[in-house]
Amino acid sequence: MILNGEIIGGNLKTIHIKTAQELAEFGQQYTKENIEPGDKILVKGTMGAGKTTLAQGIANGLGLEVNITSPTFSKLNIYNGSTDFYHFDLYNLEDPEELENLGIYDFTESENGVSYIEWWDKFPGFFSSPYHLIEILITDTGRQINTEFISC
Repeated sequence: MILNGEIIGGNLKTIHIKTAQELAEFGQQYTKENIEPGDKILVKGTMGAGKTTLAQGIANGLGLEVNITSPTFSKLNIYNGSTDFYHFDLYNLEDPEELENLGIYDFTESENGVSYIEWWDKFPGFFSSPYHLIEILITDTGRQINTEFISC
């Protein structure tokens, strides 16, 4: 797999991919190179951008051989392994209190797992750094992936 990437500024990196398979492979590679237990990954992308496909790759990068499904209606899917994977979808939530009722801090502050949070941008300022920010943009030729680590 060939990933064409460029450093834009600071630690912001842009990568262009063409297929869903490449997106999953990117997630797996990114995880192996950048993710540790206790990390938060905040993911931004429109409907159909590939957030669940990316989640599959990240889970595989954590050593989980499971079928990742979107937690759109359940809000949270938990996948247990040597490093647990907490997959959140906040699309149907409207109020920060709903996040607290979901027990989100129990997961995002856990040192035993990785939290992957879709639609986090509905709650700007709610998630404290450090975190990995990944944006998936649909392009004419596939996807543009922007990654950045926010440390403070």
